[in-house]
This record gives sequence, structure tokens and C-alpha cells, in this order.
Amino acid sequence: LPLLESSNAAVLLAGLGLDPELEVDERLGGAPATVDAVSSARPRTLIIGADLAPAGAAAILTAERGLQVRTAARVARSLPVRTRKATGDVHDYGDPRLLHERGLVASLAAAWLDTPVAVAGVDHAR
Repeated sequence: LPLLESSNAAVLLAGLGLDPELEVDERLGGAPATVDAVSSARPRTLIIGADLAPAGAAAILTAERGLQVRTAARVARSLPVRTRKATGDVHDYGDPRLLHERGLVASLAAAWLDTPVAVAGVDHAR
């Protein structure tokens, strides 16, 4: 979605034929941002997650009672190895071993979880 100078909510909801009073939360950040939006969504919220490479998308419209989803742990770590230009071009110059050891393994250790059910932003093979 190209971002307007104001919110995209009115255009998005009208284009989908949805109630204009639904909440729309716009974020950047791929899978981690989408999972965060889902875990903090209020009732009657539209969440659409999309990524360019590899291509994928999902949409959720929460009900009147909201969702029964919670974040078990959140760890903020940064390995700046993926950038996206204004044109949408993605450059990934990460070392898979470094990302695994200093990113995933260290984050799971810091999260105090024995066996996470789901991890956002990590390739399925990991």
C-alpha cells in the first residue's frame, strides 16, 4: 500500500466495502510488525500484513470481542542486514550464521522461553 500523507484507512475500508468505523493500524516491518499488531489489536480492527520478498500476505478482521492472542515474550535486537529503498528494492546482505547465532538463538535465550509456539520474522527452516 502506498502511504498517503494522512491515513489510508478511509480509502482502504471504502475499497473493501467495510464499515468506515473499523480501526485500521498502519505499520511497517513485515512479519514481526504484523504479529505485534495482531497481539495488540482492539475489537473491530482490520489488520493486513504483506511482504514483497518472498511474497506473502494475510488479513484479519477482529470481532466485537477482539482476539484471544497475546505475546509471550518480546525481545528487541537489531542486526541491520536488510534494507528497503523508497522504490521497494530490498537488499539483504546478512550472514545466515550470524543471524542465527546472534539473532535467533540470543533472542530466544533472552526471552526466557523453553519452546516457543511461533516466531515471527524467521525463515521456516530455522
